Amino acid sequence: MWYLLLMTLAGSILFAGYLCWDSLCERHLSQGMRYTALIIVLLTYLIPWVWIKGFYSDLRMPQPQKRLAVSNEVSVNMADITTDSQAYWTIDYLLMVVVAGLWAAIALIKLWNRSTYYLRSRNNMLFLAERCKRDNLEEVIEELRKELHFKRKFEVYVIPGVNLSFNIGILRPVIILQSQFDDEDLKLILKHELIHMRRGDLLVSMMLELVNCLHWFNPMIYMLESEINSVCETSCDEKVTKGFDSDECAFYAKVIAKCTEAAKQGMNVGNQFTEEYEDSSGRIHHILHSKKLRIWQKLIASSVFAVLIFIDSLISMAYPNVYHVRDTTTEVAERYIAGDNDWAYDSIEGEFDMTSNTIQYDEQFTDQAGEVYLVNLEGLSMECAEHEVIDGQYRIHLKNKEGGCIVETYNGKMCKKCGNINIEELVSSHNYTECRH
Repeated sequence: MWYLLLMTLAGSILFAGYLCWDSLCERHLSQGMRYTALIIVLLTYLIPWVWIKGFYSDLRMPQPQKRLAVSNEVSVNMADITTDSQAYWTIDYLLMVVVAGLWAAIALIKLWNRSTYYLRSRNNMLFLAERCKRDNLEEVIEELRKELHFKRKFEVYVIPGVNLSFNIGILRPVIILQSQFDDEDLKLILKHELIHMRRGDLLVSMMLELVNCLHWFNPMIYMLESEINSVCETSCDEKVTKGFDSDECAFYAKVIAKCTEAAKQGMNVGNQFTEEYEDSSGRIHHILHSKKLRIWQKLIASSVFAVLIFIDSLISMAYPNVYHVRDTTTEVAERYIAGDNDWAYDSIEGEFDMTSNTIQYDEQFTDQAGEVYLVNLEGLSMECAEHEVIDGQYRIHLKNKEGGCIVETYNGKMCKKCGNINIEELVSSHNYTECRH
């Protein structure tokens, strides 16, 4: 649940930054740049920034001191504890379960309603649809294929009495043409729909539906949904009119106006496919007043948004570190829940580690029984008649010039006869400001 809240916070911050960016850099923005930026905002709601946390951690950014529960020979960061077999049912945990259950219930209901509505509308339309039989249809399609370098196969249908043009289907794309249009308008109408298909706008729409279901509690999601639907159309119009002169742009604007007027007369069958027809004034304005941007203008606007993305990505440092606690530390966690631990403040990071007096050598291997072996990786021999492998942990102790040290612990296996070690995943890495080992 904490991941979801951080995702919705990151997405909302970046969307707010987008709105400011759109207002301040309006003269330096194309509709395509706005649409790309909105897709990045949409992905921020879907993909947590935690994937970049490791990179920022490697930059040695200052870390806040953590409060640790210390008992005997083991220290445990209680905020990071998970176990394979049980959870600790505190009041906070129970509250989190209730909130997560409420969120999941509403999210599933919304997802079910939107999915069934989409599928029902799609099936009803395909049931009523008929193949388009315009004489010049194949010629126009072939011409557009070459112009747009579009190779995918698709079908073209019309629904009698319905003046709507849109496309459906991701795996098997279908273009639904409006039932009434002039022959000279066909190429522009088809070109608009093919650009939607070529860019994968239907997939973006599906992602938007998923984001709406996951973040239903966030009011900014509904603002994002409206903005994406609007900019999707204006950016598509921008692609259509690329290379047009003023007369051709004016003609395309008239086609949009005619299509909108015809569609409004049949709005009784409207659904989410027809939202673009509710208001075309903004689209016509952008078509008639479009201007060619210079490279330096695009670079300035792109650089500003890149800075916004970087600032937003710093939220990755707020994602918690989750570790699996071994059976040997379960008792410590249980004593912590019972309140039987003393408190200490230190700069130790990670999940747990042995106290400093268990470090006997700079490189050592400790088996499950607690026996410590001196390790010398440089002098190992790879030849061994019959390995006697034991499980345990490999630990390396490195001092630094400031008087501190780093202790890294890895899971591993060691042969008791030849001393060969197989080092596996990192368990913990502790930084000590003062070396006491």
